[in-house]
Amino acid sequence: MQRPFVLAFGLWLIIATGFRPATAFSQTAPAQPPRVAASPSGPSGPIDVLPEPKPPAPSVMSWLTEPDTIAEGTGALIGFIAFNFYVAPIAAAAGPAATGLQSWLGTRVVASTLAATGAVLTTTAYDVWSGRPLNYVMYWGRGGAVAGVAAGSALLGVMGYPASAALSRFSPAWVANRSFLVGTALLGDWAASSWARSRQSTRPP
Repeated sequence: MQRPFVLAFGLWLIIATGFRPATAFSQTAPAQPPRVAASPSGPSGPIDVLPEPKPPAPSVMSWLTEPDTIAEGTGALIGFIAFNFYVAPIAAAAGPAATGLQSWLGTRVVASTLAATGAVLTTTAYDVWSGRPLNYVMYWGRGGAVAGVAAGSALLGVMGYPASAALSRFSPAWVANRSFLVGTALLGDWAASSWARSRQSTRPP
């Protein structure tokens, strides 16, 4: 497993959190009752109810500094470190002749799984500590991303494309391989997140 892909997947994981619905930011701003403006006719006259102004849309910088975003990125980084320094060396020690579980440990699916697991664990820990509701949509999205990487890797194998280890780093074929897997991961994240959001919207109160 080459580390540039791990770094690229880490960047993707941070970018992918931006696919969350805009309503995810509303939980930090409690709803305010509508403002009431007194009519010129006095206290006994009619009362005009003015709608509460909408909060400004979150900027890119405000999203990057969101505590849950930082917690998720930190967990993903922990997962990458665990893969690079503890899991991948086990597969590399066996060499190209490795088979079975030992060779499977060095695959992109394992790297994606560890990154997603780290992101889910740290985000859950932060949500529990801060009293926020658990973000089940994010859980499904990260699981869908891992499934997308697995499906993309399997599809490349079925189509007869060479393994990434056999490609020259940063060659056109290497870049295409990475781009294809990032695309399938994003597609899996989007599909799983969309399904989870639809389930939440149809759930009875």
